[in-house]
Amino acid sequence: MTANEPMRRTDPRLAPPKLSNGIMHAFHCKLGAAISTVGAVVLALLCHGALAQDNNATIAIGYQRGLAYLPVILMEQQRLFEKHATRLGLKTTAEYRLLGGPAPIVDGLLGGALQAGVVGTPSAILLTDKTKDIKLIGSMGNFPMLYMTKRPGLKTVADLGPQDKVATTAVKTGIYSLVLQMKAAKLWGPENYDRLDKFTVTMSHADALTAILAGSGTVTVHGCSYPHALQEQDAGAHVILDSKEVLGGTNGMITGLVASQKYCSANAKTCQAIVAALTEAHQWVNEDKDRAAKFFFDNGKTGETLAELQKQIKSTEVKFTIKPEGVQPFADFMYSVSKLVKNKLSYNDLVFDNLK
Repeated sequence: MTANEPMRRTDPRLAPPKLSNGIMHAFHCKLGAAISTVGAVVLALLCHGALAQDNNATIAIGYQRGLAYLPVILMEQQRLFEKHATRLGLKTTAEYRLLGGPAPIVDGLLGGALQAGVVGTPSAILLTDKTKDIKLIGSMGNFPMLYMTKRPGLKTVADLGPQDKVATTAVKTGIYSLVLQMKAAKLWGPENYDRLDKFTVTMSHADALTAILAGSGTVTVHGCSYPHALQEQDAGAHVILDSKEVLGGTNGMITGLVASQKYCSANAKTCQAIVAALTEAHQWVNEDKDRAAKFFFDNGKTGETLAELQKQIKSTEVKFTIKPEGVQPFADFMYSVSKLVKNKLSYNDLVFDNLK
């Protein structure tokens, strides 16, 4: 599948084997629950069964639509994986699967139908925590995470009141919800990290954007990144929370490419080609950002104008780099405060050796 094809929400090739149903249920229905001993054994068997040797005919990489996936779209359209696979003596090709949400990507990674996939920062941390095997092989880049509102009385998140509803992509567990919780913990102490959760509602970025622009009152605040934050700012919205406030003064990774260490141990050259392709994609973007904007305008199919894309990609708030940044504060918070993960994870626990 290419980025130009319609998004498919159901791909039978991504359905995990029946043996993994317990694992899927545990992962999606109770993020904080530990995988059972039996489940861990089943997962190990699945991962072992999914291993293949270098020179497989194809590998599968899952991703979604949006600017935060630009490097992997470049990899697909410019056949960068194939370029580096050939250089390493492989005949393998990559199949890129444009999927309708994070769940099919997680399922595909756990079930072995995907050899790599782009997931959000919280999902990457959760996958490492649960499997001890799936880790970050590279970042898609750093982007601002902002809370936007058009309500004049709101200056900071401390001003939120009964009349407010805050749109996030996933209440309690999504990256924007975590940013809000991290800010609450800084304001009122770790024991009150969830103080602002009562204001949050799950809503897609598109629906939240429509509500903010219309001033309908359906939601009064939207946790988002580019392009939505810029579109709302142009319509008179202002920022009441910037992720820099909880990430040590810098923007962080929103999405990253993950893969199985077991798979990469058995297919070292294949994973080396993935890393080389992703590295070249970032270099290509940084060499000429106007060119990168035109490429995404032609291939991203997100509906933004070329001028809007140029503004986003050339923003000093956006950084295209393979090295994950701003990940450790999320991992620390998810372990010590919100208890979403069972294990205390360092940066080195979360990434492949190429990123250390």
